[in-house]
Formats: sequence, C-alpha cells, structure tokens
Amino acid sequence: MAPVQRRRGGGGKRALLVGGAAGVALVLVAALVLVARVTTRPASPPPHSDLYRPVSPLPNAVPVTVFFDFQCIYCARFAREHEQRLRREYLPKGVVDLRLRHFPILGAESWLAAQAAECAGEQGRFWEYYDLLWRRHGGVNRGVFTARNLKAWGREIGLDGPRFDACLDTGRGLVKVEEDFREGRRLGVDATPTLIIDGQMIRGLVPWEDFRRILDEALRRRGLSL
Repeated sequence: MAPVQRRRGGGGKRALLVGGAAGVALVLVAALVLVARVTTRPASPPPHSDLYRPVSPLPNAVPVTVFFDFQCIYCARFAREHEQRLRREYLPKGVVDLRLRHFPILGAESWLAAQAAECAGEQGRFWEYYDLLWRRHGGVNRGVFTARNLKAWGREIGLDGPRFDACLDTGRGLVKVEEDFREGRRLGVDATPTLIIDGQMIRGLVPWEDFRRILDEALRRRGLSL
C-alpha cells in the first residue's frame, strides 16, 4: 500500500502545480484585459457638437444659448439671418460663446431631424448638416424630415452612410436631444426660438437691431466690444 500512497501524493502535487499554473495564467489574462480596457478608454469625453467656435471664446465672452426646433419657421429665419451675422461678426473675435440646444416641440419630424444632426455631429459634421437642414426647411410635419430624406442628405455632404444610418436607426443621437429638451424645460422654455443672452431670456424672433442692442449691452457689462 505504501507505493500507492506515494503515487497519490505525487499526483496531488502535480495537480497543485497545474492548478497553480492555471491560476497564474488566469491572473495574467485578467491583467492584460484590464490594461487593454484602460489604454483604450478615451482621455476625455468629446465636446458637444453644437458648440460653434471658429476661435476659442474669451474667458469673459457673452454666453448666447439658442433653443430651437428644425421645423420652426421663426427658428429658420433666425438661423439664416441673425445667427449668420453672429457667426460672421461676433464669434471670430471670441466675444460670444454660442451654444445651440434642441427643443423639438412641433412633432415627430422635429425629433428625427434633431437626432440626425447629432448623428452628423458624431462624424464631426454637425454644423454642415445643421445648415443644410435649414436650407431644406419646408413646413411642419409635411414629410420633409423623414428618415429616408435625412439619410440621403447625410450622403450628400459626404458622411459615412452606414454609420450615419445606424446612428439614426438605433437612436444614438436621441440622448443629446433629450438632454437639451430637459434643460429647456428646467429653464422655463416653452416656445422656439428662445434665446438666453447673458442670463436674459428672449422668447420669439426679435428684429436684428433689438437683438444686437441686447447683445452689445451684455458685451459692455463684461468690458468687451467688437
């Protein structure tokens, strides 16, 4: 019986060695997986696609937030007129920090267009697509901002079609749109366009002269000028 006992003992040692080696291997694999996860994690989240910054705003730049709906006719006028002048005259000098916020209140096509803009932003093309949507504006819930049209327009400006389609179909852009909408509700926004210039809320489309006067007063309060 002694030899049998020795063989059993030797098998136990071998099993212990094999088990220990397997345990070390598992630890090494887990460590490698952990390292891979750490090294592939982005250093910081990407900036919002709705920040139009041809130059970095000055530290005391006037914040201008615009809540809009892609189907809103007055929003379209603001984007084509006031905002274009703002982007030409004020933003290149860093005196205004412009932020856009989705506030889709006119129906399903509003929500879909907003998501499509965010999907374009996922590819770094938010502003190009945003401007295109204003050029294609055609009323409220008339079949203009359908998924089919929105996808075709993405290809028109050279977006990666399958990636854009997947973003729209899976609702990836919806997260940002809902975030903006909740922010608007919290601030008391109930119509579009609604502007907040240095804390002052302005509902509806005002003439450029009034808009510029309010903006220039905010600049003076902050010691800025064009």
